[in-house]
Amino acid sequence: MAAEVRGAIKLITVRPIDFALMLADVECGCTEHLGLMRMVSDTIGRVHRASPAEPMLCAACPAPLAGGFAVVVAHAARITPKNGLAMGVCVSCGTDLNSIEAAAIKGLRAIWPDLKPLTIHDQLGHA
Repeated sequence: MAAEVRGAIKLITVRPIDFALMLADVECGCTEHLGLMRMVSDTIGRVHRASPAEPMLCAACPAPLAGGFAVVVAHAARITPKNGLAMGVCVSCGTDLNSIEAAAIKGLRAIWPDLKPLTIHDQLGHA
């Protein structure tokens, strides 16, 4: 993923309510979120299947993930990324979008120390 990223990543935060809305969209025929939903669903499944002796941990702290956690997907900031990294963020580390994203960045920096925050806006303004 590092070679594909070239310094710019995009974070997509999926809280439990967001997942429910994405699922409803997919059931109505929308395929836009299908790949993301598969990745998030796989991450949730891994969390729930983890043994109590070796639970999946929050990306930002050593707490085991339990009900209500958010999933954050990091991928190259491009139209068709080939790879992504999904992580869970516990409710102690984040509940709103900003605190969840900050926790995810903290977790990413643990494995990618030179990560720099970058904001890419989807809309351009007029001069």
